Amino acid sequence: MTPAERDVYRVLEKAYGDRFRIFSQVRVVDVIQPNTWKHHSESREFMSLFRQLSQWHFDYVLCERENFKIFCALELDDASHERADRVRRDRILDMACKDAGLELKRMRINHATKSIDVVN
Repeated sequence: MTPAERDVYRVLEKAYGDRFRIFSQVRVVDVIQPNTWKHHSESREFMSLFRQLSQWHFDYVLCERENFKIFCALELDDASHERADRVRRDRILDMACKDAGLELKRMRINHATKSIDVVN
């Protein structure tokens, strides 16, 4: 976890810790699977997407305190998310979350106001 991710974790814990359990660095494939309506589970596309998702992690996952039901996943987008490889990764992750019915929110640190802005 980077220092920025640690700082954001503390902010999230303070703001939402009474309502949600906040988990960090959660492997994507432990939360969602590729959509079998779009890709047959033995197809090359399914396996390619599964391999990618199994190597990626959500920065944070918020779960309801009482029943651990997933509320949403959060990604902290820094300057690295402007690189072509990260833009491609983010696009694939956005699609996989949408297909799985998981709300994915992207955040950025606003250094001028020392706050966290939700991008979507």
